[in-house]
Amino acid sequence: MPAQEVNALGLAMLRLVEDRDERLRMGEAALRSSKVYDLSVIIRRWEDYIEERLAAKAAR
Repeated sequence: MPAQEVNALGLAMLRLVEDRDERLRMGEAALRSSKVYDLSVIIRRWEDYIEERLAAKAAR
């Protein structure tokens, strides 16, 4: 969706209002992609990153 395109946004929203299957598909996709942002996933990624940095520093 182009930035600041009000008409395009309106048409896209209308399409979702009218297309139940598309709404469901997008909702399911959003739930799947949201798992990437789960707090436990983020914490694990930070812990891995910090451990890697500490190991690299210790190896010098």
